[in-house]
Amino acid sequence: MDTSTYLDDQLGITQEQQLALIETYKKNDPEYYKWLYLGKIIGLGTNVYNMNLFHPLTKLFDDDPLVNLYFSIDAGHINSATTCLAIGVTAEGKVILLHTYYYSPEHQSRKKAPSDLVPEIKSFEGSMHYQVPIGKRTIDSAEGALRNKFVKEYNEVWHGVAKSDEATMIDYVSSLLAQGRVYYLDTPENQIFIKQHEQYQWDEKTVHSDNPKVVKENDHTVDAFKYFAIDNAKMLGLKVAPQRNAKVKLFKRGI
Repeated sequence: MDTSTYLDDQLGITQEQQLALIETYKKNDPEYYKWLYLGKIIGLGTNVYNMNLFHPLTKLFDDDPLVNLYFSIDAGHINSATTCLAIGVTAEGKVILLHTYYYSPEHQSRKKAPSDLVPEIKSFEGSMHYQVPIGKRTIDSAEGALRNKFVKEYNEVWHGVAKSDEATMIDYVSSLLAQGRVYYLDTPENQIFIKQHEQYQWDEKTVHSDNPKVVKENDHTVDAFKYFAIDNAKMLGLKVAPQRNAKVKLFKRGI
């Protein structure tokens, strides 16, 4: 079994850009670094994310302005919530959750239909006054009702992101977090985002299987953030290799 790491590279194969990224991982998330680059067996129990890597802000950076604004939707059906995240990206590549739209039909006698949700989300979009271009508007590719309604009412196209297995999708966000680039405005409306990421866990019944599952409860902002990271991976400089995907499960399970 080959147990060599990038530290054994005597031929200079590892590029300087990759070495800089490795050092960033090492600084911001030592356990993720040890697992990914040193081959150490590191477990996080059933928790999916390291919440210390979500950095609160009371205001935006004065020396690192926003350059683009992105929106990402996770849409619910009947008894499931719908959320839309407004995310800003700065000149230096920081990712900042600016605002959160969240509708839960729980305990509602009359559930909102797409004809109700679309105008609300459009109004949420219109409330942004950051004077920067809008990048992608992202939504689950399986969600047709909202997408069609946006086109019909506003001639606005939302890009459908193709979902893959949970481990792969999670790794996009984990990589972004390990680079120390994730921030959020610490406002009441954004607390649901933090709360749901704190509660996001692997299902204990499947955690030791070859295909561990996450607990699919109250994860709407979590899914919306994953969609953003996946759909904008190229812009964010995120790359997830197949061999890494296979290791994600081992890392999260601590096997």
